[in-house]
Amino acid sequence: MSGALLPRDDTLRAVCAALQARPEPIYLVGGYIRDWLLQIESHDLDFAVDGPAIPLARRIADRFGGSFVLLDREHDAARVLLRRGQACVDLARLRGADIVADLKARDFAMNAIALHVHDMARTPPPLIDPLRGQGDIAARLIRATSEQAFRDDPLRLLRAVRQSATLGFAITPQTESWMRRDAHLIQDAASERIQDELVRLFGCPGMAAHVAYIHALGLLPHILPELDPLPSMTLPTIAALEELLLMAVDGTAPAASQPAAQLVAALAPHRQMLAAHLAQVLSADRDRRVLLRFAALLHEVGNPEMAPPGGKRRLSRAAQALQRLRFSNVEVRISAQIIAHQQQPLEMAKQEALSARDRYRFFRQHGDDGPDLLCLSLAISQARRLPVESSRLWAKQLEITSDLLGYYSSEWPRVLAASRLLDGQDLIRALGLRPGPRLGGLLEALDEAQAVGEITTRDEALAWAHAHWQEES
Repeated sequence: MSGALLPRDDTLRAVCAALQARPEPIYLVGGYIRDWLLQIESHDLDFAVDGPAIPLARRIADRFGGSFVLLDREHDAARVLLRRGQACVDLARLRGADIVADLKARDFAMNAIALHVHDMARTPPPLIDPLRGQGDIAARLIRATSEQAFRDDPLRLLRAVRQSATLGFAITPQTESWMRRDAHLIQDAASERIQDELVRLFGCPGMAAHVAYIHALGLLPHILPELDPLPSMTLPTIAALEELLLMAVDGTAPAASQPAAQLVAALAPHRQMLAAHLAQVLSADRDRRVLLRFAALLHEVGNPEMAPPGGKRRLSRAAQALQRLRFSNVEVRISAQIIAHQQQPLEMAKQEALSARDRYRFFRQHGDDGPDLLCLSLAISQARRLPVESSRLWAKQLEITSDLLGYYSSEWPRVLAASRLLDGQDLIRALGLRPGPRLGGLLEALDEAQAVGEITTRDEALAWAHAHWQEES
């Protein structure tokens, strides 16, 4: 490849100029050079500094109006986020006596290539490549820098798989053997870092294949012991969910079978709503689509553990797994909710027809998590490949799913926005009730009657409450 390594981005070029003016040796390293060789545009620059890196990162952040992020005080590493996070500059002190020693201590040969910052404008650039990483990039291979690589940083075990998925590279047999040998070390990596690698890995196409691979390497039982042994329907359900997301939400792949074609037809009217809904960010930069993938991964270990006599019901094993991976409380709650009720839509499909009350009660129970539950349930049913005699049930589940999604789009916002016709004080005055569970139950029943259109005025609500109370007394 020809051309200089100076980035096109004006801000990043200015940062490079500022670093070139420094007296200490500074080297461009890692993924930016790899991506340049692959002709992939990148806005993330990594620099190795022969001197203190954290103070230099603070100065860069101050000078260019960026945000400073401390990455590792012990190893003298920090990050500068520029242009509201659209560009990133990492700086770290050299690991070793010189740049060659630093490169040999990195993860993979394809990332162990460097260039002195003064040479970034030279064509061709004089790359420092002691481990022949350019050859690996040309051959599309991931090769560990040494058999010590995974012991030095166990997170590299997952990073190898994630970069293989992202770049379409193959991991060399020798590197795979070291990964299998050191697979148990992944449990020593920080949970937040494991979560980040998994989220990025599962965002790549072919999630089922990635899960199967980390299982074959021996990593999955140490990351998620709940999935040891791997339940029989885990991979088919993940594959079915990915098919659902691609065809029925993104519209990017053709339906290859009759059930798939039926799925696309049922969800087509709701594609825009589902795409926007699943793009909702729940925590950090993780959206509902991310959590839906993890729910599919963990759906067979979703039953809460039995409570001891007199004790509280424990979290499901799926929720415990997400807690251990440092997902937020909101994400844990949503996943537990949709996994615990994964069969509910299928059970509803066994009814003759949905009533207005059925629709209201479903979303009163699940709220904004209802569409997620419907998608997970469809993926599970699709993965189980219902027998011929159950094809009618599959068609019925698609029908009620489309019905409920339509209700969520058109009617549920109106229900949420409606003001109560009567409140608790109104009922206390009109019926002589006292605060308590029975009053709360009557209010819920009034809300339902209003939502389904049985009552539309205050007088109708009072009459309904009198009649209902008399029946209950």
